[in-house]
Amino acid sequence: MRLTLRFILICILAVCFSSCNDQVSSTVSYIQVIGKETGEKGSSTITVKNPYDKNAKPFKITIADEMLWNLIEVDRIYFSSYETYGNGDVKLEMIKYPDDASPKK
Repeated sequence: MRLTLRFILICILAVCFSSCNDQVSSTVSYIQVIGKETGEKGSSTITVKNPYDKNAKPFKITIADEMLWNLIEVDRIYFSSYETYGNGDVKLEMIKYPDDASPKK
């Protein structure tokens, strides 16, 4: 009886702890870079918006690689993939020029 009760309690706790993780949402879209910033602790960010939505609100994407950040140009449109975390952080996964994203003929 005690063993069964312990097992059930452990299962309930495992389910509760596994559901506490932040949710991550992945997005693939075109972005237009409207600004670049370097912040505290060496973090590099770009401010972007959707160039094809006139009501789009700008948001910041964190870039882990400083060399990649140096190659990104302001006022340029890119094809990108980024992840949005439950706490509001957005991290870049992939970025390409639109010509590079097109299928090769």
